[in-house]
Amino acid sequence: MIEAAGAETIFFMTWGYRDGDSNNAWLNPDYPTMQANLEAGYNMYAENITTAERAPYIAPVGLAYKAIYDGIIADGGTPTDQGTLFYNLYSGDGAHPSTRGTYLAACVMHSTMTGESSSGLSDPFGFDSNTRTTLQQAADSVVFDDTLGYSYPWQNEPSSEPVDNSTEASNLWFGSSDGTNVLIEPGGGSGFTVNITNNASFTDIADIYIQTNTGWNMSWNYGTGNPANGYTLEMGSDSLHWIQFAISVPEVSMGLPLAGSKHSFTVIATSQHDGNSTSWTFTIEVLSWHGAEVAEQPVNDTVDPDLKVRIPVSVRNLGNEDESLAVRIRPLNELGGSIPGQEPALSFTQSGWSVGIFELYNVVDLQPYEMGTVQVEFDAPNNPTGTMWVEFSTWSASNNQMISTTQMEVSIVRERSATIELLDNKCDLVHSGDLCTSEFRIQNTGNFQDDYEIVWESSPALEVQVAQTVFNLEPGVSTDVGVIYVVESGLPAGDELTATLRMMTSDNLEMDSTSTTIEVAVDIDWEINAEYVSMDDEENVTLAYTLRNIGNADDGLDVTLSVNVFTEFGLIPPFSSEWESEEGTPNNFVLNDIPPQTTITFRAWMQLPRNQELNGTAEMIVEMRSTLEPDIVFTNRTEYEFPGENWRPENIDSVSAWGEFVLDVQSFWNAWGQFLISLVVIMIGAVALHRAVVYRQRRDAEWDAMIAARNVEPEKVEDWMDKFSQKSESEPEPTPSPEMDAGAFEQAFKSRSKSKPEKAAPTSEVMDAANTVFEHHDERADYEAIEDLAGDLLDEAEPHEANQMLEPGESTGARTVRHERKTPQKKMDDDIDLDL
Repeated sequence: MIEAAGAETIFFMTWGYRDGDSNNAWLNPDYPTMQANLEAGYNMYAENITTAERAPYIAPVGLAYKAIYDGIIADGGTPTDQGTLFYNLYSGDGAHPSTRGTYLAACVMHSTMTGESSSGLSDPFGFDSNTRTTLQQAADSVVFDDTLGYSYPWQNEPSSEPVDNSTEASNLWFGSSDGTNVLIEPGGGSGFTVNITNNASFTDIADIYIQTNTGWNMSWNYGTGNPANGYTLEMGSDSLHWIQFAISVPEVSMGLPLAGSKHSFTVIATSQHDGNSTSWTFTIEVLSWHGAEVAEQPVNDTVDPDLKVRIPVSVRNLGNEDESLAVRIRPLNELGGSIPGQEPALSFTQSGWSVGIFELYNVVDLQPYEMGTVQVEFDAPNNPTGTMWVEFSTWSASNNQMISTTQMEVSIVRERSATIELLDNKCDLVHSGDLCTSEFRIQNTGNFQDDYEIVWESSPALEVQVAQTVFNLEPGVSTDVGVIYVVESGLPAGDELTATLRMMTSDNLEMDSTSTTIEVAVDIDWEINAEYVSMDDEENVTLAYTLRNIGNADDGLDVTLSVNVFTEFGLIPPFSSEWESEEGTPNNFVLNDIPPQTTITFRAWMQLPRNQELNGTAEMIVEMRSTLEPDIVFTNRTEYEFPGENWRPENIDSVSAWGEFVLDVQSFWNAWGQFLISLVVIMIGAVALHRAVVYRQRRDAEWDAMIAARNVEPEKVEDWMDKFSQKSESEPEPTPSPEMDAGAFEQAFKSRSKSKPEKAAPTSEVMDAANTVFEHHDERADYEAIEDLAGDLLDEAEPHEANQMLEPGESTGARTVRHERKTPQKKMDDDIDLDL
């Protein structure tokens, strides 16, 4: 339909994205690369569909974008910066055109189809004149640039000059048929020869040139030497001329030209007589070519001992068709030389190292110029140092002669580091002469096992004791260690003692250290001596107190005197103390800032009370409180006995001997009376307990005998049958009975027998009482049985099915009246035998 309508095919060459294709960044990382790939693709497609009868055309819109891009770079700018004309050719997504980009595409299409310049045309968008002119000039620059090798429909239109109808038409003819296909490998070339004949009856002049969109190198020995520019050939009537030229297929670059792709060339001869043209079209088909390269130099790396590291290595298919790449590795010595016995392989082991290639699927069926990445894994031995040198090689599976190699190395790096830290602050304050236990933690934070030793420095008055000092730790392992700090005795409060723990390696390298400061705590202590001084004639008791500060800090005393009786008392404080008293006899004073080992003395006195009815004890209580630690109180109590007024010596009369005896007895009883009473009670209780035990034992024996008599084991048949079988060896002798006259026996019997007393019958009161007891017990047993039966009926029994339709009735609980039981009279045992 298109051909029948006389229409031509024009491809709209699109533009690359402003920042490249992010979805295919490996192929189109930026605009220039993407634009070059689009240009090559359009040209290749146009070549492949070109036939002898029809050739498509290309409107180079994308190249107009590129012209603006290159112009900004030529002026020293950055095209992709916001605000530039190139940036404004795109909409917000950086892919689709803006109004400026659309206008630029329209200008290119206008010049492509008409052959007229776009300069001077208007725009419907209201662009400023500078923008409009720049866009129009960019369109013209690519359409009318003959060096780009593009042809356009208007170039093949017949000349508009008038032709003399009487003039014979030109008749030029090529000797070869269209459709010739030549196979050439990349980087190769070929010479071509074709003849052309002037079949007209007159001499004709032909303009001959070769048209192609490939951009490949062409040459001939005519004109400028470039077949694209053409030359003029004068041909006589019926003359034949040979045209020779050469075409070179470029080497594969970035995967192009693709294997199997056909590239069209057309030799055109245009008669200057009437402008008619004739042509010969042939194609060149590119053969396959295979190659590979290491796309990026791998970066050398380091690894911890006994760990793994992977180095990515990217390879690229340099061929022009899909192909898988082979990858291999082998170890090298430190000079880069090969090691005997080690050939390229997918993995190897050497000197404790294990090296292998992973993710091989990434290099299978790579497209032309596509890149794949494999991982080379190094498994290091558990050594502190070492280096592995590796040669990496790659080639195409279809061409193992072109091998690309590179070298990489991985070194073991030993990191020596460790930490030491205190786990608590319990020892910030320690008393002089005391010790404190703490803990610290050490950890190997390096990447290899190491030996460590703990050393320390401390103040002279501080002793450090560490539970363990030598350690061997694996990487990442920690351990807790106990430490004891012993503070020297006699140190003043507030002294600061320091201790520093250092973590050293076996070769005397310090890894870490930690320090602690211990402050000597305040010890509050006093040595107190109370000395009785005197008692004067007025019965004033005086005590002298000597106190010495045996603590380790300046302290003070708050002294208070109190007594337990109503009398006069007071303190005689030291000269420098502070006290208040309205009567001049204080019972409290305060003395501050008493240095250690300083002694102070004060006195306390009281007057023994008089006019007391009873004898008593006067107690003088002295409380000495530390002003530094008020919770610490030292108390001294001193007692003095005083007589009542009637017992004072001057008021006591002389006592007689009997009176003294009575007083002595009273005194003895007051002292020992409770003890004597307790002793008597214990003795009586022991006798009663012994008598009860004996009685119980006797009754138990009688009971056991009675039970045994009742439970006689019955004889078995075998027992009495055995008795019959036994033979008695001696005959029993009968015992002679005494003989007595019957009259004498009767008289003797009656003389010894007493008369039988007659028992009195029970009285009626006794019979009534017995009857009442029996009735009461029977009635009580009946009531209990009735109550149990009723309880069972209420708790568990179910009504008879005949009574289920009856309405339940209310029942009133009966009250049981319990009669008082008569207390049985105790049975008196008149047997007072203690059985001792």
